[in-house]
Amino acid sequence: MDHNFNVRQARSVGDVLGDTFTYIRVYYKSLAKMIAVYVLAPLMVGSIVISSSMGELMTEFTAGLQDQPDPNLFSTGLEFFAGFFFLMISYFLLMGVVYQHIYYAGKGEVPESISDFSDGMFSKLLRLIPALLIVAALFFFVVLLGGFAAIEISGFLVLFFIPLGVYLMIKLVLFPIAFFVEDAGGFNSLVRSWELTNGYFWSTFGVYLLITIVFGILSQLLSTPLFVVTAIAGAGLGTESGIMEIIVVFTYTLSFVFQVLFFAAQSIALGLHYFNLEERKEGQTLGEQVAGLENETA
Repeated sequence: MDHNFNVRQARSVGDVLGDTFTYIRVYYKSLAKMIAVYVLAPLMVGSIVISSSMGELMTEFTAGLQDQPDPNLFSTGLEFFAGFFFLMISYFLLMGVVYQHIYYAGKGEVPESISDFSDGMFSKLLRLIPALLIVAALFFFVVLLGGFAAIEISGFLVLFFIPLGVYLMIKLVLFPIAFFVEDAGGFNSLVRSWELTNGYFWSTFGVYLLITIVFGILSQLLSTPLFVVTAIAGAGLGTESGIMEIIVVFTYTLSFVFQVLFFAAQSIALGLHYFNLEERKEGQTLGEQVAGLENETA
């Protein structure tokens, strides 16, 4: 495996984006292997189930619900939420795989063995859940409070709560990677993310905004033609056969795969920014180099 990629170094906002593609190029084999082992199964189950339910809904609405004695929307809805659950599981596992990979890359070597790679990963994921719930509850509280204030007091208060939500999101965005790299517990990882972004809020905001825009555009560029084909096929086929549902399943499944892959790339970018801030604020690599020089001269 190529170990020429240095994870622990200071980077500009543009460097973080560029090095994300470099990281993928260097480690694509091990990344693809671990994603296939741990993420592919729930991703495909969730994608196919949710796509199938959406295909059924499109077929029913195209045919006209009023012309059907039993449109069976309830079971289709349950199928949709089951697919959504599996998709969320796949995203959760993907986050674990990517940050576990970056953790090993930061140490200088990513294990080839599946068992060695996953050592401690699932326990970290389980212990990460309470912290994720705390962050989700925090954002839900901000949204709820903002909505209440806008309705009961003044709509202009939205101009306060939106920046507040963005501020909290940026300050806490690095806590999952901090959790995996330092294994310091949920609360300590939240504090760690807050401390690392002190003085680097705008650069972190820039990284997050840049990767969201770039990978969002790439996702749309790949997904839009698929949806155009689906719309054209729907107009031409109507409800005469099951081909329309097959096309919808294929289109949405492929779209979900694209979104998951770009989510992985976004997670890698945030991981690189974590090491960027760590290097800028604490200079671990520089300290190691100085210590090495002192040992050589001793």
